[in-house]
Amino acid sequence: MAAYLSDSSGASAPGGRADARQKVGGLDRPNNVDVEYGLLAGGRRVDIVVVTEHLQQRLRVFRVAPDGRGIADISSLDKLRVFAGRRGEASAPMGIGLYRRPRA
Repeated sequence: MAAYLSDSSGASAPGGRADARQKVGGLDRPNNVDVEYGLLAGGRRVDIVVVTEHLQQRLRVFRVAPDGRGIADISSLDKLRVFAGRRGEASAPMGIGLYRRPRA
């Protein structure tokens, strides 16, 4: 399965044309997706996309290019497993919700 990067109106990036840089392939039953804008990482602000992979029992994390025209997998696939030790449906993630605490 695959997922495509689009903007909030549903258009495939600036100009409305999707290309290979906006496609994320090889996902095993992607479930839910959430976005965090302006996350401070490595001393700079980046936008990230997090996807649950239902059948792989893991999360995948992608960094969005500053111009919105590309996406790169920054996951550590062996480190983002969820529900370790559970079996069956109890081991499969069914959603994701990111939260950033407001600055005090």
